[in-house]
Amino acid sequence: MPLVGVAELARLLKRDPKAIRFAVSRGRITRRPDGLFDAEKSLAEWKANTLHERGHDNRNNVLEMAPENDLLLENERHATASNYARARAAVQIYEARLKKLRYEEKAKNLVPARDVEDAAYRTVSCLREACMNIPARLAAQLALESDQARCYALLEAVVIAIFTDYAEGRIA
Repeated sequence: MPLVGVAELARLLKRDPKAIRFAVSRGRITRRPDGLFDAEKSLAEWKANTLHERGHDNRNNVLEMAPENDLLLENERHATASNYARARAAVQIYEARLKKLRYEEKAKNLVPARDVEDAAYRTVSCLREACMNIPARLAAQLALESDQARCYALLEAVVIAIFTDYAEGRIA
């Protein structure tokens, strides 16, 4: 039972050492704990676990193993090509959308969402503060009034003034 390294096993199998490393990484050939291969065991594993019809030097064997129903094979090829074309079209659509977004951002037509959120928060905070100041501003005047209509008119005037100032941009 001779022990060999990657290069020697590749020479025995008449393959590139990369193919041996690839087979090891996929678990088709097992190494010993010391990193060497048992030559006989590795040759048997190679034959048992490798799809030889997919090798580069066995193209004639693939033709011999083709299914008898050529119509099914053609339909499978068409379906695969069709799926590929659809997937490729989807990728191109997303790439075009991303390019459009990048262009709009550089043209200053887009603003980061965080900036919009911050501006909206500041504006609503100012409006809230103005509304919360109503009781402090009107408490004394309302306490002096005994007429319900006059109290309503004072409150309405202040609320209208606040929202008018907000709409015209004077509350900031």
